[in-house]
Parts: sequence; structure tokens; C-alpha cells
Amino acid sequence: MKLHISALKNWKKLCLLLVLFIQMPVTVTAQVQNQTLPTIESPTALLFNANSGQIIFEKESDIPMDAGSVSKLLSLYILRKAIDAGEIDWDTTVPISDYAYAVSQDYDVANVPLRQDKTYTVEELYEAVIINLAHGATIALSELLAGSEPEFVQVMSQQLDAWGIEDYDLINATGLTSAYDPTVVGSEEEGTTNQLTAEAVGVIAYYLLEDYPDILSLTSVTEKTFRQGTSDAFQMTNYNQMLPSSNFGYPDVDGLSSGSSLAGGYNLVVTADRDNYRLLAVILGATSNEERYNSATALLDYGFGYFRNDRLIQANQVATQISEIPVVGATEKSVSLVYEEPLDLTVPIGQNNVSLAYDFIPNDAYFDDNNRLVSPVAANTTVGSVQVTLRDSPINYLPNVQGNQTPVKIASAIEEAPWYTNSWNQLSDGFSQTMESIRVFFTDLFN
Repeated sequence: MKLHISALKNWKKLCLLLVLFIQMPVTVTAQVQNQTLPTIESPTALLFNANSGQIIFEKESDIPMDAGSVSKLLSLYILRKAIDAGEIDWDTTVPISDYAYAVSQDYDVANVPLRQDKTYTVEELYEAVIINLAHGATIALSELLAGSEPEFVQVMSQQLDAWGIEDYDLINATGLTSAYDPTVVGSEEEGTTNQLTAEAVGVIAYYLLEDYPDILSLTSVTEKTFRQGTSDAFQMTNYNQMLPSSNFGYPDVDGLSSGSSLAGGYNLVVTADRDNYRLLAVILGATSNEERYNSATALLDYGFGYFRNDRLIQANQVATQISEIPVVGATEKSVSLVYEEPLDLTVPIGQNNVSLAYDFIPNDAYFDDNNRLVSPVAANTTVGSVQVTLRDSPINYLPNVQGNQTPVKIASAIEEAPWYTNSWNQLSDGFSQTMESIRVFFTDLFN
């Protein structure tokens, strides 16, 4: 009889465990369960959420490849950074050196014709680089910014280092080969070129869109006339054939860049946005034009077809997911925090129950050894960040991007309490700590 009762109890426990297991929230994985991954023939590829840098698919994304003209994305970023810093502006006149002129006359590579007896603005050449991948214009801008192209390459390297990118080799600002000579036909097909991983290209593209999203107004242009209304007018055609009206048109594509070389193959950086869900795909080293566009199409189909973008956090939203932060030296004992920036998470479509963890990461400059916020603190001060993770399921992000963290601030100023209030609080805290020590002592003594 006792054996029967024991077996019955064990059976009830097993049933309870099964019920609890069924009710547990399902965590998100990096890929859709039971879904075949896209077939990518290109040797290296990457797909990620451009809002957060969350990686959805990658194939050998850490292998350096010939970057070719997609190198110009880094050159464009540095140009925009210089404009932001006030070093130059859109109307700054760009001198055309002998080398920039010679390169611009070579129509075997992407170019717009430049002259040394004419003046060009930064804005004119910027547009030529974006729309027509103009090599001569790229060189002229690099010389304007750094004095020479080799010195500009050093600036490019410094920027990659700042982003934490280590595995790269930069030769020039354009992506032309080391053997390139504008006076020698076919020289662009010899030598070596800039080496970047798909991950590095992804980081460059991420920050270009994050810091200068207005660039999409030009990367989405299919055709435009350079120097329109002058005797030097030249029709520019966007090389990105995934723009909706182009040969490999894809809905909602509005950028970003392409490139190719005989040695390095065909490259593509493409982005598309649907209802604030922006994807960015990188293809490096494809063996044909069709392969790179077919691979990119497969990646975007996968990203849009099987995933969605969830906005977990809104800017200026109170951080209710974490406890109030204790405060010392002020009248108030605790304070609520406010999110400064939105935070997105990519999840498989149809997966509604996700288990999330929100962890506060304090900025030590504002906290004491007991993790209390020390007054006074000015309003809107960033005092730390909140990191969102999936329980028991890692998420992969591009290096050095926003990822799963968003900064938090205090909405209102925390004023320092009067001396007599602080004295009383210190006395009260000291008494509480003494009583706690006594309690712990006797608890340990009799246990």
C-alpha cells in the first residue's frame, strides 16, 4: 500500500513538472526553428538589423576579403565626420591634383570627369562618390581632408581601430588595386586591394546609417546629372542594381553600395526598410553579378519573411523594468530612471512569448560603494545603461554597436539635502547597520 501511495505521489509530481514546463516562456534563438537557412553561394555574407546591429545570419563573416569600392563607405563616413566637426563644409572648394585628374579620366573604372581649370564643391564630389562610385572624386576629397591619400588611409585606419576592428588591411581610399595606374590599361585588374571582413563592412555601414541617415536620400537615386547645365555635364548611374527600378530590383531597397574587381569578385552592401524594420546585408567575393544579387535577395527574403522587429524600449520612457535606484545625501530615498534611446530586438515571426532580463549597469562616477546614487545630480544626467538579454539564449551583435544596451538618465535634478537631514540619515543608517550586524551575529551563533 505504501509503495502504491509513493508511486502515486511521484506521478503527481511528474504531471506538475510537465505543466510547468509547458507554461514556461519560450526564448528566442538567432534563427527560426525548423526553418531552412537561405542558400548563399557567395563565400562570405552577413545580415543584421540595422537599427540595433543584431546579427540574423552570417557566413564566414570574419574572413578578410577584397573590399573594392565598398571601401568608399568608410571614406564617406570620415568626410561626413569632418563636416560635423566644422573642418570643412558643403561649399568648400576642392582642388584637383594631377593624380585625381588622371584617375578621373579613366573610364575603365567608375568615374566622373574632372578638370583642373574648374572648381568643384565638396557636395558635388560627395554626390559623385555615392551615386557613381567616382574614384577620382574620392581621391580629391581624401587629399582635401588629409593632405594626401596615404595620410587619409591613416585616418581610415584610426577610425576602424576606434570601432574595435582589428583584421583589415587598407591601401587607399577608393578600393582600387595596389598596381593601378591610370595611364596603363588593365592595371586595375592586378595587384591587391583593401582587405575587410563582412563584419567590418557591416560596422562601417551601421555607423554610416546611424550617424548620417540622410545619406539614403542619395544612395536611393538611380540617375543624376553631374555638373548639370554646364559643358561638363555627365550622366551618373547608380551601380546598385537592387534599387526597386533596376534590373535586380527589390522592394524598399534604398542603398547602399556595390563594387567589383577581377581578383576580388563582386561585392554588395544593400539595405531595405519596412515599417521601421531596417535590414542590411553584406555580400563579399561573389563569383558573378547574378550571384551577389541572388544572395542578397535570399538574405532579405529570409530577414523579412521569418523575423520581425520588436521595439522593446521607447525614448523618454520610464524604466519600469528595473527597480528604483537608491539615493544618498538627498531628501528622496530613491529615484526612477528614464530611457534615453529606443531599443529594438529581432525575433522570429510567430514567437510571442519571450523571456527577457533587464539589468542596470551604473556609471561608477555617480555611485558610491553601496551602489547608491550620490547627490547632487543635475537633471537629464546619464547615470548608466540598461542591458536587455534573453534568458538562456545568447544574441549576437556587431562589435561596438548599440546592441542590447540603452543609456538611462534621471529626469529631474536630485538636490543635496540640508546638513541636518544628512546628519540624521547618517545616524539612522549607522544604527540600522549596527542592528543588522547584531542580528547576523546571533543568527550565526545559534545556528
